[in-house]
This record gives sequence, structure tokens and C-alpha cells, in this order.
Amino acid sequence: MPRSSAPVITGTGLLALDLVVPASAPGQPFVMAGGTCGNVLAILSYLGWASYPIGRLNGDAASAALQADLRQWGVRLDFAALEPAAHTPVVVQRNRERVGGKAHSFSLRCPACGAWLPRHQAVRIDQARSVERRLPGSRVFFFDRVSRAALLLAGQARLSGAVVMFEPGARQDPSLFNEALRVADIVKYSHERLPDLFERERDEGPPLEIVTLGAEGLRYRSRLPHAVGSGMLSGYAASNTGDAAGSGDWCTSFVLDSLAREGRKKFIETRTSALEDALQLGQAAAAWNCGFEGARAGMHKLAADDLQTLLASVVEGKPLDQKIGKRRASGGPQRPRTGVGACTSCLGM
Repeated sequence: MPRSSAPVITGTGLLALDLVVPASAPGQPFVMAGGTCGNVLAILSYLGWASYPIGRLNGDAASAALQADLRQWGVRLDFAALEPAAHTPVVVQRNRERVGGKAHSFSLRCPACGAWLPRHQAVRIDQARSVERRLPGSRVFFFDRVSRAALLLAGQARLSGAVVMFEPGARQDPSLFNEALRVADIVKYSHERLPDLFERERDEGPPLEIVTLGAEGLRYRSRLPHAVGSGMLSGYAASNTGDAAGSGDWCTSFVLDSLAREGRKKFIETRTSALEDALQLGQAAAAWNCGFEGARAGMHKLAADDLQTLLASVVEGKPLDQKIGKRRASGGPQRPRTGVGACTSCLGM
């Protein structure tokens, strides 16, 4: 478990159970906590943060598996099962072999019976109000879905000195979306999903805006007082391309770990060199993650300290030679007891 002095991150958004069907062994799927919010908070807990997701997890099979995985990595679940609860979203990821690596696709139907899987249900405004005064003082508040509750929590966290990060996966309610852009200190998104957002010239905007370009790297636009400007940074080549799913979440986590450990006041003082170092470290983490199937499977192969040492060497110019598996951090991910089912009836957890 993280030490009491660990920096705290709270967050709300997509907490889902990923059922991953590997290309090499399609009959041996495994499950792990996922969703952008779930991945980022789990990765930061692995890196030594105290992570508190805010959600509506219930007691179904998917929820039990998701919570078991989060507990394995020390994630704090004090606010993860607010009432009234909701069914846990489940996402099926199928990997397949292709020239140069693996490709993946996502489905919201159970592969065993074809039933539609549960979708995300946001925390309600009354639930947010009930917990806002009980939340620990955080250095970061993270959200990936807009809702009135998420914006309430984000605004309160920012007033309390937290860095607020918004990572949208798609355009959502226009009014709430624009409000999210105004409250956030960091906005990060994929060019594939929001291709024109970065191109808009705005006099005002978040202190830091990041758009990822896949294997090509990323672009950034900074309005931080000591790092005003924009640029593009090339990505790192992955020597063993297993699966790119979750790589953006690794990039996010290492950027936050580098820039936001001491909260908003220190973040606003970031200089250009520190900003670009953090972005490069995030990209190195994203490339490393491509060596595994599943968004966070690498956490089972390498201890956090060893990973940080490896990534620092990559940023310094050494090749990413996939020094993975040298030190095993934990056992492997959970596997369903029966088949490749993903709905509550078929999971067999």
C-alpha cells in the first residue's frame, strides 16, 4: 500500500472491467481493471501514489473482479461503490496478429452469448456532494467523462490546490465539455478521436494541452508562465509490439507523476525543459507498454522502480530493448473460470 506521505489522486470516469482475448491464446482470456480512469489511477498507485477512484461499483461478478485487481495494486476503494450503485461496464478487447505486431478491436457484446454489456453510468450530483468533504486532499483530480458531478468535484479540487486533468475520449455534451476545458489544467486527447480540437486557435485555454499522434509522437501547447509555446516530440520505437492498448494511459500517468506530485502551485511553475522531459518520459512509457497484451499487463512483469530506471535510460538515448520480465512484480492477471464470456452470467468469476 502507498505510504501515508504519498501524493493523492482522486478521479472519476470510466472504471471498467477489460476482458482481453490474446492473439496467441484466444481460448485463454484474462480480465483486469480498465477504462481510462481505472488505468491511470492503477498505474499511479503502482508508482507510489494513493489513488482514490470515485464510482458506483456494485457487487456483480464484473465489479468483484475489477475491485480485486485494483486492490492488488493498492488502489483505495473508499469511494468506489457509492449508492445507488450501477452495473460495472465491461469491454472486450480482441487482439489479432498482423504484420509488424498486433492489432486490437473492442466490443461491447459478450463474446459467449452476444448480450449487450453494461455501459458507463456517471456518478450523480447528490453522490458527489455527499463525498466532496470526505475526500482526502489531493494533488491531482482526474476525469475522462463530463458530468455535472465530475465538474463539481473538479472545481472543488482545483480550489483546494489540485492539478485538474481532463482526458476526453470523444466530444460529449457541448456545454459541459466546454466547462471541462475551462476548469482543467491539463487537457490530453487523441488526434484520432478529436482531430480538430488542437487546430482551434484560442486566446484562452488550459495551461497545458497535449494531443497524441500514435507512433508519430505528440504535440503540445503550453500556456504555463515559464513554458509558453508549442512543439512536437517524436515517439519511441517499441522493439516488441504486442499491443498498443493503454499506452496513452501510461503516458498520462508518467506526465502526472513528473509534473503534478506537488500540486497545482508547483505545476504552474513548470519550465519548458521539465515539461518536455515529462512528455518524453510519458512517451517512453507508452512505447514500453506496447510490449504486452492488455493495457496494464506489464505491471506484472517489472517492479515500478525498475521500470522508472529503464525509462530514464530510454529518454537519455538508449534503445528500448524490452528488458522486461527480469524482475517479476506480481503474479499474472485473473482469468475467468469459464470460457470467454464477458457478461455477468458468463463471466464465471
